[in-house]
Amino acid sequence: MAYSIRRKPENTKEIQYANRFAKLITEDMGLNLEAVGFHLVRNHPVIVARRLDVIALTAAEEYDKLMGEYLNNMSVAFSDKCGILGQFWFEFRDDEKLKDFIVYNDIGLPLAWFIATGVVTANPMAEDFIDETFNLFLAALNVTEEEVEPFDNLEALLSYVEAKKE
Repeated sequence: MAYSIRRKPENTKEIQYANRFAKLITEDMGLNLEAVGFHLVRNHPVIVARRLDVIALTAAEEYDKLMGEYLNNMSVAFSDKCGILGQFWFEFRDDEKLKDFIVYNDIGLPLAWFIATGVVTANPMAEDFIDETFNLFLAALNVTEEEVEPFDNLEALLSYVEAKKE
């Protein structure tokens, strides 16, 4: 956190350079950044590499803060998402009326069940699948994540959805 200083956004020289730098490194996504880094270190003064270290450290710290804020703002715990989706998949996987949803979520639903039962542990890619599947599940039920936050199992969630319809 040595480089992290929260400042009010304004149009400073640093922000203008940051915008130009971001545009430069993202306008060609095929650009081999390792080769660029190699060239900078081998062909320019050491100060160039040191200044890039400062940018990298600050960017990594800010990214970690943003992800921490994002994860803290999530309403439903990941384990609850897995429990709800896993229970849904286990109980309704052969239901013809739900076939389209189950086929479309052919990875997220069984993966949630495997994670909820402890057969496998989640990695970031698994979390992405679960989050996407959970969002689609909520959309299909016509509820928001904030509405279902108090529920940690499928039965309670479905009871809420039924009561909401009435």
